[in-house]
Amino acid sequence: MVVKPGRKATKKPPVLSHEFILQNHADIVSCFMVIFVFGMVVPLTSSVCNLFVVLQYASEVSERVIAYGIGLKDICTIFFYSLVCIVLHAVHQEYILSKVGKKLHLSKIKTNMFNESGQLLAFYLLSIVWSGDLIIKEDLLLNIRSLWENYPHLHMPFMLKFFYIVQFGYWVHCFPELYFSKVKREDMPAKIKFAIINLVFVSAAYALNFNRVGVLLLFLHYLSEGFHHFSILFNIFDKEEKNSKITNMVSDIVFALSRVSTIILSLVTFLIGLSKNEKPEAERVEGDFNTLLVRLGSFALVASLQSYLLFFFVKDHTKQLKEMKIPIRSLLQQQPSSQKPLETPKTPKKKTRKSASENELTEADQNLKRTTRAKSVKKIK
Repeated sequence: MVVKPGRKATKKPPVLSHEFILQNHADIVSCFMVIFVFGMVVPLTSSVCNLFVVLQYASEVSERVIAYGIGLKDICTIFFYSLVCIVLHAVHQEYILSKVGKKLHLSKIKTNMFNESGQLLAFYLLSIVWSGDLIIKEDLLLNIRSLWENYPHLHMPFMLKFFYIVQFGYWVHCFPELYFSKVKREDMPAKIKFAIINLVFVSAAYALNFNRVGVLLLFLHYLSEGFHHFSILFNIFDKEEKNSKITNMVSDIVFALSRVSTIILSLVTFLIGLSKNEKPEAERVEGDFNTLLVRLGSFALVASLQSYLLFFFVKDHTKQLKEMKIPIRSLLQQQPSSQKPLETPKTPKKKTRKSASENELTEADQNLKRTTRAKSVKKIK
């Protein structure tokens, strides 16, 4: 077989090897998903596969109204939808981000920033639209009392339950994605910490039946994070930096307002609203966790995270302001010294040239030669 010049023979990695799994992980995961979906049709496996695909704990509240509760069976559903998130992540990376990144001709650092912000921005946009629709349908913003009235909110509509399952699935998929995306070891702790924090807060809102206030808090959080990653992508596209300052300023304003709004909303809900129907002890069977300890702990978690983010936000901006002022001061201090004073033109001194033979003589011989030369000049005169 003749190999044409200019083409390199690419060797395919062996099956089930490390490189094979990395290159084809989306296809492998999608095969597992097809097995679960196909298993729902088979009578022998339908009961098991339904745990993974269909939302659990459905109950008929009234005519034509079905609500959903929470339980341990949701872990199976979260596992399935984390597989869905892995496939969607790979498709978004392969067919959108990679193609756009190649056209931009970015460096390695900017390529990593572009891929990370592109993935997160897609998830944040979906979550903002979804949570905003839930807030409008459930009338959570105008009727703020619905956040604590009739607590515990055990019965969730389908879209609210599905929203939380998708949130769990996305943040769970971040852990295997560290392997699939070949993330460096030094970058892993920050990404793991970020995913764990989001999982903890979503789990707390879901398990303690604070699902209504949780949707509002997630909407505010994702709104600020969405603007932040949009500004990063805009700065990458805007190479001339014409409008990057405007997007950064808008992102900073939204960030600060969302953090303050989150603290105020959690204060009103946990410390004021829920205190009216406070219970001395938690009733786990009924799902009522409206105790003083739980409310204070929930408010402390939310307020500490928002204060932590605000602290580093202010710290970074003060550092940037100092870095902007230091060069100006240094330039002002160096400007007088950098300008050289005008030098007065010096009159060139007449240099007496000595002959090469005279330079080679000793000092006594040179003096003797000068005296003889002076005597000869006098005789001529």
